[in-house]
Amino acid sequence: DISADEIRQTIVVILQDKTCLLDAITKKVLRHFAIITRGEPRRKFETRVHMAVRRLERQGVVERYRAKNVRLRLKRR
Repeated sequence: DISADEIRQTIVVILQDKTCLLDAITKKVLRHFAIITRGEPRRKFETRVHMAVRRLERQGVVERYRAKNVRLRLKRR
């Protein structure tokens, strides 16, 4: 099983040089771990990814913004 810490670290790696749609972040995290899943298991993993995103937002690492849709990027320091 993948820990919450690993999920957070992966999100930071994914957002290193670019932004990402909030809806697509789960797919990118799963691809990073080479996991193929659909349906209910993906929905459960998606809740864990969104919890990790919220925690990173509270810590000031990631920020959510709107372009045409909701996107994520690393916060500038």
